[in-house]
Amino acid sequence: MNTEHHHFARAGIHLTLVALATGLVLVSPRVFAGEGYIGFGAGRSDATNIGDDAKQFCADAGLTCTSKNSDKAYKAFVGYKFNPYIGIEGGYVDLGGISASAPAASGSPKLSATVKGYTLSVVPEIPISHSVSVFAKAGAFVWNAKLKATSDAFGLKATTSDSSAGVAVGAGAAINMNDQSALRIEWERYSLDEKFSNNTKSLQSNNDIDLISASLLFRFK
Repeated sequence: MNTEHHHFARAGIHLTLVALATGLVLVSPRVFAGEGYIGFGAGRSDATNIGDDAKQFCADAGLTCTSKNSDKAYKAFVGYKFNPYIGIEGGYVDLGGISASAPAASGSPKLSATVKGYTLSVVPEIPISHSVSVFAKAGAFVWNAKLKATSDAFGLKATTSDSSAGVAVGAGAAINMNDQSALRIEWERYSLDEKFSNNTKSLQSNNDIDLISASLLFRFK
């Protein structure tokens, strides 16, 4: 990742944090008669476009690879609702891993990556009834990726890592089980805001990871 892009990414995160903090300061005390919540969830991530990039990387090296683009994912989050219609939320997400590998006849090379990170989002919500509400979210995603390349035949084992900032968006529905807890079903997209390249071809996918998950949410005041 070039230095200019890295600076712009960090600047974007700083501006998001400043904007949210400023909003909290400007909100009147009455609005803070809201509620906090904490939640835990699990689901399935999908990074098909990144997997396609990995296969293209193999093709540029003269190899034919297969890819694993989906994995189990986990998350935890905490938030605060100022009123029934708006809140903020921060969280941690483990999006699992993706991999691409070539057959043993090619030396069994394998590329793999795991992605984890932190989110900070604004969450607008619309109550549909006493039991059901729909919501959206948009904010920043500060991520870390660990990359690994191995080849059993050639004794290759190399690892590296990268981190930067991207964008996280999502939408879903919350179903109240009682006044203190709810079940969330949601879709989220985590954009790494990165482009990878090799010597022969620039890989220009959006590098997005989608997550479908279910979460349990617990409220407190």
